[in-house]
Amino acid sequence: MIFHAFKLNILRTTQTQRWTNKSIFRTVSKWTNYPSIILMGYPGAGKTSIGKLLADRLDKPFLDIDDDLLEKEWKMPVSQKLKDIGPDKFIKLEGETLMNLSLETSSIVSLSGSNPLHLDGMNHIKKFGLVVYIDVCSNDILARLEAMKVNRIVGQTTGTPMKDLLNYRQQFYEKFYDIRILCESNESQNMICDKVITEVDRTINSNARSFVSTRSFDSNDNDAEISKNVFGDVIVKGLADDGGLYVPLQKMPIFTGGQFLRLKDHSFQLKSQIILEKLIHYKDISPQKLSKMTTNAYGTNFAQSEITPLVNLENNLYIHELFHGPTASFKDLALQLMPQLFANSMPKSSKYLILVATSGDTGSAVLDGFSRLDINDKKNIGVLVLYPKSGISDIQKLLMTTNSNDNISVIGVEGDFDFCQSSVKSIFNNSNFNSHIFSKFGVKMNSANSINWGRLIPQVVHHISAYLDLLKNEILQPGEKFDLCVPSGNFGNILSAYYAKTMGVPIKRLISASNSNNILTDFFQSNSYDLRERSLHKTMSPAIDILKSSNIERLLHAISGGDGKLVHDLYQQLEKERCFSIPKNMFESNEGDFEVGWCSENECIETIKSTLHKNKYLLDPHTSVGVHVAKLFNNNERPMVVSSTAHYSKFPDAVLKALGHDTDMDINDQLNVLKNMGGKPSMHQALLYQANQPEVHNDICNGSLDEIQNKIEDFCIKKFT
Repeated sequence: MIFHAFKLNILRTTQTQRWTNKSIFRTVSKWTNYPSIILMGYPGAGKTSIGKLLADRLDKPFLDIDDDLLEKEWKMPVSQKLKDIGPDKFIKLEGETLMNLSLETSSIVSLSGSNPLHLDGMNHIKKFGLVVYIDVCSNDILARLEAMKVNRIVGQTTGTPMKDLLNYRQQFYEKFYDIRILCESNESQNMICDKVITEVDRTINSNARSFVSTRSFDSNDNDAEISKNVFGDVIVKGLADDGGLYVPLQKMPIFTGGQFLRLKDHSFQLKSQIILEKLIHYKDISPQKLSKMTTNAYGTNFAQSEITPLVNLENNLYIHELFHGPTASFKDLALQLMPQLFANSMPKSSKYLILVATSGDTGSAVLDGFSRLDINDKKNIGVLVLYPKSGISDIQKLLMTTNSNDNISVIGVEGDFDFCQSSVKSIFNNSNFNSHIFSKFGVKMNSANSINWGRLIPQVVHHISAYLDLLKNEILQPGEKFDLCVPSGNFGNILSAYYAKTMGVPIKRLISASNSNNILTDFFQSNSYDLRERSLHKTMSPAIDILKSSNIERLLHAISGGDGKLVHDLYQQLEKERCFSIPKNMFESNEGDFEVGWCSENECIETIKSTLHKNKYLLDPHTSVGVHVAKLFNNNERPMVVSSTAHYSKFPDAVLKALGHDTDMDINDQLNVLKNMGGKPSMHQALLYQANQPEVHNDICNGSLDEIQNKIEDFCIKKFT
C-alpha cells in the first residue's frame, strides 16, 4: 500500500477546515528538507493531536495509523477488529498492515500505541524518517486514559492493572526511537509540538554533529581553516590536529525545569542515558546502544546503588559522593563509560594505543574501564599509563601496578604530573613519531585524559544528578539555585559543571578549590595565567597537584564566544613565554559563574580532623580542600554542594597523619585503622582487596621524552606484533 500525499490532503480537507486551501505541493523553504516525522508513544500521549499541529506548522501531510490506515483498510473501527480477533492476532495483523505502507513524500505519521509491539512493522516504518518518542509520564497517561474512559488497551488481560501494562510496554518504545521528547507533567500539546520541531531541527542541522578545535579559526591568508569532525572522530582522535581541544560547534542543549522534574526519580542509568542522548547525535550512537552502555557502566561495579549519593554534612552543606566506583575516584564515572564510547567509535580494523598521563586517579580508572571491554575490542586496544614516580599515594600506585590485564603497561616517570602530561601532548603532536608507530605497527595513538571529549560528557551527567537529588529530596524547589564547589587541578570536572549550568542546571556559583598549587586561583583573580617562576608543590592532595590546567582552554573558547583565533594566540604565547593574559571583560561578561579559593596543607589537615570530630565523616585530602574552600564562600543563603572526588582509603597515609596516627605500618594495617574509626562513609571494599594483590608492573623511566617514546615502541612490539 502506498500512502499518497495528495490523496491524504483531499481526505483532510473534508475533515477539518485547517486543511482548506492548503496545497501540499507548496514549498516552504525552512521545512523542505525535513524527513518524515513518525510519532510514537503510549496510548493517550497525544500523538494524533501533536501530529496534526506539526503537519499544520510544517506544511506536511498527516497520517494517523488508526484512522487513516487501519480503519480504511479493515473497513471497521479498530476497537471492533480487536474485539473480533483478539490481541495477539490484532498485533500481528496491525504490524503486517503497517509493513505494506510506503511514504512517497515527507509526512507526519502518528503510530498506534501498539505498533511498537510488532518488530518487523517498526523496522519497516523506521526506513521512512525519524521516529520521535513522545515520552509522557505514566501518571499523566493514566489520568488521561481515565478521563477518556479507556479502561482497556491492546494486550491488557483481565485483572492486569493499566499501570503494569504501561510499564511492560515501555521496553518496546525504547527499542525504536531516534529522538526522545521528554515531556513535562501536564504539558500542552502546543509546547510538545514546539519541542519536537526544536529537536528535529537540531538533529537534521548539518552542524548538529560537528565538533571543532578550540584553536580553529577562519583566516584570509588560509593559515588555518575550520575543520569539522563528528563525535566518533573526536573520541578516537582525542586531541585536535592543531593541538587544540575538541568542543561542539553548536551550543549545549537545554533542559527545562519541568524536564528536570521528570528526571529526578529515574535511576542513575536512565538519567545518564537521557542526558547523553542530548549530547550525542543518534547517528553517532543510537539511544538503544547508549542504554546498553550506561547499564554496563553503572551497575554492580559501583558500591552504592544510587551510584553518586548526596549526603548532608551539616546545615546547608552537602557532600556529593563520587567515589563509589571500582577505583574509588570520581574518574570512574567517566571511565566506566568512555572506553565503550571509544570502542564503538573506532574502525573495527584499526588498532589503538591509549596513552595516559595520570596525577593519581585517572590511570587506575582508565585501566579498569578498558579492562571491562569485551575480548574482541581489547584485542585491538592497548593502554599505556605514565605516572609521576614520587607524586602519588601507595594505594593509587597499587591500583595500577597490580592490574594483570595483558593489554596494558604502567610506567613510573622520574618527573611530576605536568611533565607526564606535557610529554603526552608532545607525543600526540609529533607527526614523525606517530607516523613511525603507525607504519611499523599499524597503531594510532589516543588519550583518555580529560582532554578527550568522551571524558567530559559523563561528568556533566553527575553534576546534573546532584541537582536532581536536591530536587528529589525537596532540598530545593524547582528553579531555586545552589552553589557547587569542586576540587580542581586539570579543570575538567568543574568545566563539566559549567556545561551543566549552560544546560539549565540552576547553579548560582561554581567554586574552584585549589591546594597550594593555586594557579587557577591566581588566574581568575588576575586574568593572567603565569607559569614563570612557579614550581610544583607536592601536597597531600596529589590529584590536583597541577600547574598546566588543560581544560582552561575549553573555558576560554566558551566565554570568548568561540574565538579560536584568540585561544590559538594565547596558547602560542603560553608555549613561548610561559604566560598569557586575557582581556578583562572575558570574565566580567561571565560574572557570577566562577569563584576561586585555595587551601593550605595545614588548613587541609585541620579540615580532615574537625570534620571527623564534628560530623563523624572522613574526608580524603582533595575533598578536604573542597570543604575548606566551600566554607569560605558559604553564606547559608542556599545549599552548598561539594564534589567529593575520592574515597579517603585512597590516601590512608595522608589521612592518618592528619588525624595524628602513626603511619609506620603496611597499607593493610593503615586501611584497617581507618576502617575501625567508625566514621562515614564505610571502607571501600575494592581497595581492601586490591591492596593484597601482587604487583606486576615495576617499570621506571627517567624524565626524558625520548625514553618515553622508546617505552611506547617496546609496548607496541609486545602488544601488536
